[in-house]
Amino acid sequence: AASAMEELLRGLVPGLPGEAVAAIVARAEGVPLYAVETVRMLIDRGQLQPSDDGFNLTAPLDHLAVPETLHALVAARIDTNVPEDRALLADGAVLGQSFTATGLAGMTGASEESLQSGLERLVRRELLIRDDDPRSPERGQYRFVQAVIRDVAYETLSKADRRTKHIAAARYFEALGDEELAGVLATHYLEALRATSPGPEADALAAQARIALRAAADRAIALHAWSVARRHLLDALEVSRDPGERAGLVVSATEMATFLALPEAVDLAIEGVRLATEADNTALRNRAIGLAGEAYVNRSLGAEALKLLEPIAESLVGDEPGAANILSQLARLHMMSDRPVEAISLAERALEAAAREDDSQLVTQALITRGTALVFLGRVEESGALLRGAIELADRKGYISAGLRGRNNLLANLADSPQRDLLVLFDESVELARRYGLQGWLAQHLAVRAGVLTATGDWAGARRDADELKDVATSETHIAISASVEAQLQALTGDPDAARASLAESARLLKVIDTAAQLSAGAGSDGMTYFVIGDPAAAREVVSSVSGGGNDGFLLQTAIRASAWLGDGPALEAAAAAFDARPSFETTEPMRDEVRALVAATSGRWDEAWLAFTSAVDAYRGRDEHFDAAIVQLGAGLFLGARFAEAEAAGAEAEAWFDEHGASGAVERMRAAFRGTSAPASRAAKSGARASSEVEAR
Repeated sequence: AASAMEELLRGLVPGLPGEAVAAIVARAEGVPLYAVETVRMLIDRGQLQPSDDGFNLTAPLDHLAVPETLHALVAARIDTNVPEDRALLADGAVLGQSFTATGLAGMTGASEESLQSGLERLVRRELLIRDDDPRSPERGQYRFVQAVIRDVAYETLSKADRRTKHIAAARYFEALGDEELAGVLATHYLEALRATSPGPEADALAAQARIALRAAADRAIALHAWSVARRHLLDALEVSRDPGERAGLVVSATEMATFLALPEAVDLAIEGVRLATEADNTALRNRAIGLAGEAYVNRSLGAEALKLLEPIAESLVGDEPGAANILSQLARLHMMSDRPVEAISLAERALEAAAREDDSQLVTQALITRGTALVFLGRVEESGALLRGAIELADRKGYISAGLRGRNNLLANLADSPQRDLLVLFDESVELARRYGLQGWLAQHLAVRAGVLTATGDWAGARRDADELKDVATSETHIAISASVEAQLQALTGDPDAARASLAESARLLKVIDTAAQLSAGAGSDGMTYFVIGDPAAAREVVSSVSGGGNDGFLLQTAIRASAWLGDGPALEAAAAAFDARPSFETTEPMRDEVRALVAATSGRWDEAWLAFTSAVDAYRGRDEHFDAAIVQLGAGLFLGARFAEAEAAGAEAEAWFDEHGASGAVERMRAAFRGTSAPASRAAKSGARASSEVEAR
């Protein structure tokens, strides 16, 4: 087991870096001797050097060679076999870690029957395993017991033999005419080329390899296997010399890296710009520039995106090919940076260019940007209609990434919807992103769904999403969101120290990104976490540090909560005035009721406060926002518990809710942080009904 191997390594070499442990465990495949010999090899080569607190890596472990001592042991085992069986093992190694007798016969020209006895001897000697499970799709296949055996067997072949056998394997798979084997075929041509010296034969193999690799990439793209497609495209780049062809390969690889949300997408796109410029291909150059901008925007690196896209957009002339994506990405950047007017103007230009280019996918993307920007101008119904239309178009055309982006942005139109409705939307989105391998959108929708689940009180569900989010987050913005989600769950479930560490990681990454929508969303989440930790001053400081992206109402709500808890009347009044000035689409009914309650309570208008607290709790519950309802109930108990029996009961009910969810420590911290002025008891105390009737009579 991996855990046992890790324990072995840490016992053998205390202080071994985690990166080295993970790499060795993955390569050892359960063979302790491999792990031990690999450590010795790395120390002998100076790649692991002792330090005061253990060992340090002097270079990344991109590829672990077989240690010489282990190589000798495996080679000795192989040498004990008769020559025919050794040759059979080497032939199998050419085909891969696993292979079929049929494939081996096709490559060697021998009959399957003549190979069986040798294969059975290799199985008995525990060099190969045959899959005999009738339920297994790989039934009848032979597999090397460990990868190290295959490596050593393959290394017994000369370069000339490798070339000959890989070509034979390629010819066999090519003759089958099965497009599912495109990747296998491409791999054999590529390996044959790598074993060939420069010259006419190598040039011919390179041409065959390029054709096969491009076909394999196309097949992988059709299956939404973006990482496989990316690998084939980069392999094709390795054997291509034509600048135009190289530019096309790099740009296609950039698209795959974008689907996978890999940070390398920027560097690939910039290389694509260089190669397309060298090849004098304006359309491809503009496409690469648009992809570079998209990669920057996906990572919320707005300044870098603006520096790249804006000068190009200003210099575009007439119906210049490839302009639509540049304009579309610049419009998206302005929308995310809280510049809706500019975003709408650029989206219109992008729509015109996309129509000229007959690119309905970019039409969809520009419509999503325009629809989202309209929300920030208060044109909510128009925005919703446009976004829903764009989603319908994306789904009909099969533009999965655009459809997921549209669903994400539609959230801005659903601020007043019950959380159960949002979960339907995001359950669908998570499933789509998973099914089609769109890692960036999967991270985004997992993060949003985790927030929705936290609001409803389904913290176990939020924890599952948070754990998956950590595995798929790759960009700065999604890693920051992941840390923010993790901090909130840690704060709620009783580990404030861990929560503060996650908050520090979130804050560090939020300093890297610079688009308003993402910054304010992260700050809003972190502010709420500080509040739950019992640090309302830090909560207020965090949410007061940013603004924009349509999140100001949410940020101000947290600032108002924090100021009320701190008993800071002037700060609360200022924040409440700013909250009231926000457009209605930025706030919700329960938020507005809660703000009225806290303002009234801080001002000593106890009866008014109780009515507003009650209304806020009912409204939050009507939207399935049980976490916020419990926060409001807790506040009602703290402010008004001495005056109204119902308020005291509400506080107790909130405490029971948090306790039921394993968050009693959070209640203790929030209670301890309370510095607001509690209502004094009165003869009307214990009669919330009477107080309510008095307010209604005024």
